[in-house]
Amino acid sequence: MSNNAFTRVVGLIYLLLGICGFIPAAVRQPTPLGEQVARFHFGYLFNGLPMNYPLAGLFILIGLGGLIASAKIRQSRRYERILFTLSMVLMVMGFTPGLSNVWGLMPLFGFTDGLFLCTALFSFYFAFVEGPLMPSINEPVDLHLHHHQ
Repeated sequence: MSNNAFTRVVGLIYLLLGICGFIPAAVRQPTPLGEQVARFHFGYLFNGLPMNYPLAGLFILIGLGGLIASAKIRQSRRYERILFTLSMVLMVMGFTPGLSNVWGLMPLFGFTDGLFLCTALFSFYFAFVEGPLMPSINEPVDLHLHHHQ
């Protein structure tokens, strides 16, 4: 899979998840017993992914960014690097007690944390390993030490 195709697929997945987060029939309301909560119409998208309106909006922005960036390889690589960084920050926040719901603004716990972990792993691969190298790091490195005698 090329970098552009990966960026397009990730963009489409996040865009669709974000749109579904605004559809009330796709979001199950939480039970009142002991669950972490977030404001702004919190529930579980497809009965598993914690979701509310701000998180759905973030998903739509990530998705639109991916679809726009998939047009050119340089934009695609830059998007993948930004996505990797953002996913890592959100994943660490999701695993951190007290930050896992961003003070009630966004639910980053549960399967949302897993989604960001998978996104970070795949985006790292495509941003730094797969595909053509950026011109600044595409030059060969001369490892031979030249000794003058």
